[in-house]
Amino acid sequence: MTTRKGAARSALDLLERYGLRPGDVVVDVAFGMAPVAERMRELGFGFLGVGDDPAVSADLARRGFATRLADPSDPETLLQEIESGLEGRPPGALCLVGTLSEVRSPGALLSRLRRWAETRRALPVVFTVANATHVDVVGSLLTNRWEPAGDPPADEGRATVLYAAAPFERLLATTGWEQADENDLVLEHPDPGLSVDDPALDPATPLGGHLARVRDSAGPGGRVVEFVRLCRPGAATPADRGPAPDALFLSVLLRTQGRRLATLQEALLSLAAQTSDDFEVILVAHDADPSARKDVETLVAEFHPRFAERVRLIEVKGGQRARPLNEGARFASGRYLATLDEDDLVFAHWVRDLEELAAAAPG
Repeated sequence: MTTRKGAARSALDLLERYGLRPGDVVVDVAFGMAPVAERMRELGFGFLGVGDDPAVSADLARRGFATRLADPSDPETLLQEIESGLEGRPPGALCLVGTLSEVRSPGALLSRLRRWAETRRALPVVFTVANATHVDVVGSLLTNRWEPAGDPPADEGRATVLYAAAPFERLLATTGWEQADENDLVLEHPDPGLSVDDPALDPATPLGGHLARVRDSAGPGGRVVEFVRLCRPGAATPADRGPAPDALFLSVLLRTQGRRLATLQEALLSLAAQTSDDFEVILVAHDADPSARKDVETLVAEFHPRFAERVRLIEVKGGQRARPLNEGARFASGRYLATLDEDDLVFAHWVRDLEELAAAAPG
């Protein structure tokens, strides 16, 4: 099994674990999920591939899958083609298998995708990147034999990038992606281009065993060939967020477990009816199972986009009632913070009254 096919399978396992439903459309950016497209069809998922490789696009079309051609390094054109290919259907998930290792500006692509995903039920996205710190890569570098498998990029403006765990996670965090789950691909030996064919470096030898021990003592991930992470749009970390003098007036924290949808709907309706829209809603799903979380997302998506795009859903596991509020406060961007329970209702002028009080006595 090649690393790329294994990464695609790991990504698909994550989507199944997340609770993707038959009929949901998986958007495959750069065709990384092509090896498992038939399996997705067997599971009842829709498939839309969008990338810049005409040969892979033609092969997918021959196999009966919808495709569009677009360069992932151009986020605006990419999103236009995704919207065109969806033909009005809501996307169920987005997959970028190996894509971040090959685009010109991964940060720009991630930031733009996050803004797009926020308006679509906090769309789940699976990212995978190759691990630069696999023990075989270390051995290849040590013996001056490292040579990536495959052809070099045809575009001289691109360079294939390998990531260590910390820089990859930092890139996701600073562009506003929260990791919700992981299913890293673990193999003793990656693709041939990254493996060491040297008996002296076999783990059974003193030198090979010492190299493996040194790598393992430096941190986890020595046998991970591909990091596979399911993420959801959230707030960028402070390193990526400068001062915001024009920040929203109010952030409303609303805790739910997804079990009382009727009362949650009424609470959200009272917020959607506010006479002032200078606020956001941080909807904290506390210990919600995948089915309940999906129901909450569907409920939010039923509201008018002008309100739905101001509702951000985050997940918190464990703790008592205070923990989801404390965690939610970390993602708030408003100058003021208010908390509500899912069975609380507010009058239509509630936010306006708070604005007037703040103007009269700031702070």
